[in-house]
Formats: sequence, C-alpha cells, structure tokens
Amino acid sequence: MLRDIFQSMRARRLLRATPRLLIRQFNCLPYYTPAQVDWALKKSQGKLPNHRYLAYALFCEKRDFLHVTGETSATWESCRRQLGRALFAGRTDFSVEDVMTLAEKEEEALESAH
Repeated sequence: MLRDIFQSMRARRLLRATPRLLIRQFNCLPYYTPAQVDWALKKSQGKLPNHRYLAYALFCEKRDFLHVTGETSATWESCRRQLGRALFAGRTDFSVEDVMTLAEKEEEALESAH
C-alpha cells in the first residue's frame, strides 16, 4: 500500500513539468529518446532522479527503454503496470499522447484550483 502511494507520487511528479519541457524543446512527438527525457528531467528536477526508469516507460519506446537501461521486458512491463495503476486506472496500453493529454488536464485542474 505505502509503496503504491510512493509510486503514484513519483508518477504525478513526472507529469508536472516533464511533458511541457519535452514539447517546448523537442515538439510533440510520438515517442522521445532517453536522452531527451534525461534532458527534461535534469531541467525540471536539477538532476536525474532514481525513478527515471518510470520516465522512460512514460515517454520512450520499449526498445529504447530496454537498450538504455539494459533491463528485461519484465522490467518494462512492471514500470508500465506501476504507471498504469497510478495514472490510467490500471491501463498499461497508454501512449505518449495519453500522457501529454493527462498532463494537460492536471495542469488545467491545478490552475483552476488556484
């Protein structure tokens, strides 16, 4: 339970600034490279966070994730399950476009709350 809460917090933190930076710097793409994601993470958080695998699973293609992390498909699937539970009501078939749409909605909700 506590682990799920932390995963959800990490996923939501990735949604705050990362999508906006990726679009501003690299335009709207179907996928981003791990280097592009690293750039956005460093820019938004000042460093590469320990949970960058989650960011790669949000914004990169599976083959790029596997190549840059050296991990297995099981790790990819685990990250996608964690993100799906935290952000997409359990769905693991979300796309970068889905992530960007959710980030936009959350940003609008935050702005209207203030």
